[in-house]
Amino acid sequence: MLRIVLLGALFLARAAFAASTVIYSTGFERSQGFQPNIPLSGQGGWINDGTGGNGVREGTNQDAYIGYSPPVFDDEFSTTVWKPGIQVGTIPSNSVLRFTVDMSIMDSTEYLYYDEFHWSLYNPNNQRLFSLIFDNDSLGIYFSPVDGGFFDTGFSFTTNLSYHLEISMDFNRNWWNATLQGMDLGINDILGTNKAQLRFGDIDAVWSYRDPAFAGDNFMAFDNYRISIDTSSKPSLQVVSTTNRQARLRVTGDNGFRYAVEASASLLPGSWVPISTNTVASTSFDILDPIQPPPSRRFYRARWVP
Repeated sequence: MLRIVLLGALFLARAAFAASTVIYSTGFERSQGFQPNIPLSGQGGWINDGTGGNGVREGTNQDAYIGYSPPVFDDEFSTTVWKPGIQVGTIPSNSVLRFTVDMSIMDSTEYLYYDEFHWSLYNPNNQRLFSLIFDNDSLGIYFSPVDGGFFDTGFSFTTNLSYHLEISMDFNRNWWNATLQGMDLGINDILGTNKAQLRFGDIDAVWSYRDPAFAGDNFMAFDNYRISIDTSSKPSLQVVSTTNRQARLRVTGDNGFRYAVEASASLLPGSWVPISTNTVASTSFDILDPIQPPPSRRFYRARWVP
């Protein structure tokens, strides 16, 4: 019989909750000073670049949008709206900067006029660090890293459907990733190519025209725009099964944080051996202890890792 002892984590199948410090948050509501049916730019400190449409939509829950109205000039490439002056400060070593937003890509009413919509991160020197791209032509989700290029995540979206987007940015370890409706987009890319770039400036909503002379009336609606510093809490560890005396373990932790599972036969100093290190994208991840033949006794622990 395999004897299993779990250490350094709670033997409970529950979610771990990170401590969260909100840096900036808005739902674009009247109570927050946003008026509907006029441009978003100029309200609440938001500004824009480009002559394409942006605004605040009236409804039970107001939201913002970019797109819909075509640019004035045919030589433009995009319109951008953002909130400048967000001060993040020092991010603790066991923390990530998290951007969350509820968003939808609303389709064009005219055939063939489909554009791209981006979420782009800039540092205070106006250097773009990455873009997460929603292509309303292919309905694919792509990303463009700091040094350029265009990469397919392999995921797609449906127009006129609301999604919850989370982008986790670890400035201390130069890493970012994103989930959409809890699905890990598998990006796991660097933020910057040198240390000087690794500072937060702003996160922008971008409408990129496929053809400025024929921009579609598609638009990106977004709500519950939030930037926070989330600090990792202790993970929980659970034995899911012991089929053929092999332990399958489940680590439950905070989305966007990395946790390691380690094992030992004796608890002696230096006896802990790493089994797996993974990033939580949707509450938890499972691992199988690969040791063969399985021992008669095995100790396990889970911990946060840089």
